Amino acid sequence: MESDDESPFYPGVDPGEFRYTVAKFVKLLIRARWKADSGFLSRDDLERWGLSNIEEEPRTTAQLLGEAAEVLGDLNKNFIRRCGSGGIKESDESTPAGRLVDSVSGLVADCVSGPSHNIALVKAAQRLSDGKNIDWQTLVEWDMLRQIRDDLDQLPDLRSRPHSESMADFKNVFRRSGDDWEIRYAGGSKNLYSNLDGLFYIHQLISCPNQGLLPSELRAAHAQFAAPQSTRVALRGNSTGDSEFQAEKDYRDAASDIGPVLDKQAKEELGERLAEIKKEIENCRKRNDDVGESELEKEKEFIVQQLKSSTGLGGGDVMISPAGKKARDAVRNAMKRAVSKISEKDIDCAAHLRNSLRYEEVIKYQPEQSVDWEL
Repeated sequence: MESDDESPFYPGVDPGEFRYTVAKFVKLLIRARWKADSGFLSRDDLERWGLSNIEEEPRTTAQLLGEAAEVLGDLNKNFIRRCGSGGIKESDESTPAGRLVDSVSGLVADCVSGPSHNIALVKAAQRLSDGKNIDWQTLVEWDMLRQIRDDLDQLPDLRSRPHSESMADFKNVFRRSGDDWEIRYAGGSKNLYSNLDGLFYIHQLISCPNQGLLPSELRAAHAQFAAPQSTRVALRGNSTGDSEFQAEKDYRDAASDIGPVLDKQAKEELGERLAEIKKEIENCRKRNDDVGESELEKEKEFIVQQLKSSTGLGGGDVMISPAGKKARDAVRNAMKRAVSKISEKDIDCAAHLRNSLRYEEVIKYQPEQSVDWEL
């Protein structure tokens, strides 16, 4: 076993955290080039990197390269030990971690320049911001991506580790900050968002993961939250019944059934997710990732059950009341607008929420792996 003095890593580096950070770095590079050269990777390669939704990327190429430069700086300052000359400590190339140290250090041109060894990416991002072109072929050694992916797949995946050892180690924040919402996911950057109704609904749901809430309950809670203090007291003390009771009554006692539990859009989205899951399961099998396959099978079974529960005898839709449909659609649309807004600054957080929010008769936050949020 290597001593701390001989190791290419700084003391205390966790292989799972190293894997996560390298993957984040490479995916930023891929997203950046895809903006300028869509199609340079096959769809199979994109799926292997978890980038099947790459077309939804809202950030500019310059922003993506700038963020990649920051992550590379993080790798060099907190993970990979450098010598005074800028080189790296000798690593064991018979191990995936050792090979990754060499790969990360040589992936970007001029990687030894500057204190964070990321000056080439910083300059490239600046050129793009100035409206100039860059040479993608000389900036990054793209032929190394497949070997990097192979080596990453041999390191511990934070998602497959016990909760106390995985996402709990990263800072996840979703809370009010003055008049805004402060959100940070998986140790990423802190971002502030204006006060959207959908963000309030999401906050309520992640406060009670896996526990469904009626759309009317979410709307009633928001009414309490948004009302002036005097109005809140009046609502709570109303002798004829508070707003939550009335919302529940409106939801359950509407006169006629006109809307399906899952409408056409919801069914199409669930169907698309099922197709994605099948491909992801195949990729897990190719990588012998039993844990990942098991989690995907659970999600697949959940979606199948939701589709079955929305279908009545004879294949028709199970219906809900007019008030229920109106409340559900309003809440769902508000939450989707909020997730879209989050994706403008943090596509990973947005992807997590898209995969974890369930829009049925009751709405719930049901992540594949438990996440600790500071609320």
